[in-house]
Amino acid sequence: MAKQKQIKLYLWSIIVCGAALTLSAAFRMPWSTLGLRLLLLALITVAISSRFSVRIPRANTNVTVSDTFIFLVLLLYGGPAAILLSAIEGLTSGRRISKTPTIVFFNAAVMVCSTSATVMALSQLGVSPPTSLAATVIAASVMALTQYLSNTALVGVGLALKASTPFWPTWKRHYLWTSITYFGGAAAACIIFRS
Repeated sequence: MAKQKQIKLYLWSIIVCGAALTLSAAFRMPWSTLGLRLLLLALITVAISSRFSVRIPRANTNVTVSDTFIFLVLLLYGGPAAILLSAIEGLTSGRRISKTPTIVFFNAAVMVCSTSATVMALSQLGVSPPTSLAATVIAASVMALTQYLSNTALVGVGLALKASTPFWPTWKRHYLWTSITYFGGAAAACIIFRS
């Protein structure tokens, strides 16, 4: 019973954090400057890209290609837009993997938290939006690494709690190789952004 309480506490703490970050992004969003292109990217992300997933060999996980579009929105429209899009995409993909509301909200909150961490990392480095080729390469690397580490760490802790196993072996077994998809997604977003 204590294990179940610990898992619930963890899930709800991430959900609350994700909700707070989503509200903050909604208040900071420059609503008047948005256009049809952002709406089109959002529709592609939610309706199409999150349905395509890459199965990671020897791991019980799938990674969607929606991160590419979230990274692209981050580069084109800024952090608040990317955070809000990640919340919507997280809810949509969460509903496909589970019918349990807590898991759906947790999935969305993880996406929001990891995208927020990525926004903060880019902001701290001053490479958003990137203006040169070198800045674009740095931005792609930072986006991929930050999104990968924060996303897989948050999910890995939940999985370790559920399985009553240490974090590191759990993370290494299930998420080590998913880095490839994050770096591929960030590179694709930066190539589209540069063109």
